[in-house]
Amino acid sequence: MNRNPPFPPRRQKPARHHRRWLALLLLCFALLALVYSLTLPLGEAADEFAHFALIRFLTEHRRPPLSVAEQYSISVKGDASPVYHTLVALLTQHVDVSPLPGLPDPRQNVRRAIPADRLPFKGLYHTEDEYFPFRGIVLAWHLARLVSIPLGLITLLSIYGLVRRLFPHRPALALAAVSFAAFNPRFLITSAIISDDNLVLPLIALTLYSLTRILQGDFRRRTFIWLGILAGLAAVTKYHALTLLPVIGLGLGWLVWRTPTARGPLLRQTGLALLAFALIAVSWFGFVLVQFNQVAQMGWVRGLLAAFGDPVIAGGAGRALADQTGPGLGYEAPLGWGEWFSLLFRTFWFRLGRGHTIQSPLTNLALALLAVLAAAGWLTRPPRLRQVKQHLTNPRAVLLGLLLLHLLLYAGLVTTRYLSLPTRETAQGRHLFPALPTLALLTALGLSRLLYRLPHPDTLTASALATGLGLFA
Repeated sequence: MNRNPPFPPRRQKPARHHRRWLALLLLCFALLALVYSLTLPLGEAADEFAHFALIRFLTEHRRPPLSVAEQYSISVKGDASPVYHTLVALLTQHVDVSPLPGLPDPRQNVRRAIPADRLPFKGLYHTEDEYFPFRGIVLAWHLARLVSIPLGLITLLSIYGLVRRLFPHRPALALAAVSFAAFNPRFLITSAIISDDNLVLPLIALTLYSLTRILQGDFRRRTFIWLGILAGLAAVTKYHALTLLPVIGLGLGWLVWRTPTARGPLLRQTGLALLAFALIAVSWFGFVLVQFNQVAQMGWVRGLLAAFGDPVIAGGAGRALADQTGPGLGYEAPLGWGEWFSLLFRTFWFRLGRGHTIQSPLTNLALALLAVLAAAGWLTRPPRLRQVKQHLTNPRAVLLGLLLLHLLLYAGLVTTRYLSLPTRETAQGRHLFPALPTLALLTALGLSRLLYRLPHPDTLTASALATGLGLFA
């Protein structure tokens, strides 16, 4: 193996004061997430009740659901991959729930929907049983929430490491990207509640970080194996993470093309990465297809897709709406493109439960201005696309292109869901969070490029994002 790669990363250790600022940002994030975790009503955040139901099933039965009927008996997330839920169940399994075995659930009795007057609801009736000191099922719920905070910190550290790898001499730019992600209220909510997003987001970010190391010259065997393991774990945690495969494939393909002198060893290392991925992902997907397919009821294509539990992709609008129907919840009118995109943007920044988004026009205007300014930074100083050949030999340019591809793939997934079901259900900005490293980097770079005539534009960008979004959060 070539121990002297042709383009080694030029990374310097961050200055001590930058490490202190990073520690301060992470501390502020952790404290805010803890406050959110302790104060947000149980079960009100999107899908939290359903995720907790699967965790309780795993805790009580010591196994995942093994049939379609068993999945449906748990919740709408009964067919979700149980990787995250198993981790949380293992960490909370010793909580004694006998003092308070359950909380009032409106879905257990149709008469409980009468006070809602047919308004949508997905939560619980909140009583004094949820007050501190926590006990029983409430204690188990809050402990399960606490698992999310360190996972959010890993995501932020991965974003920092990724940007530092790409721009080793611009540590303030990495702080700006971390600030953009850390003080997004919707990301804080996700990091404070029970959601399998909390596991897949750091796995995706770590996968992108590992790919960056490899493309910058880290050809060690363990780096390739870790790349395969992380990508495999991400894919079985949430199936949309399979979008990593074209990104990884193009990146490693470019590396093999770029380094002909080490082509043989690189192909062997790539084979190890694929083997690590296959051992994790293929075995799980095979089990799911055999155990949960509905080919007999829905045909081959939809029946196989149904095994993975996405009602929009597998069954279209009909099944998705049926899954969303319950006491007090009826048919939703379709949204036009403009209304849907507006809701998608607002829910990227804040959403708690069904329909709780930012209503302040001033706040929405400020967030829209932030996006416009970041875009303006790219438009006023666009990359020199005419130098295509130079970009194809530049690892940083290739990595930025791969990150942009990753973002576009998720934008395509979100758009596909809208085309299948043009309602509020598909206008969820959190569905773009797997591409949060790219969004954070592009925003920080855009703002810094806009301020390039001022002294220390990266520092100004980091300060503005940390202060403005921190106060907003």
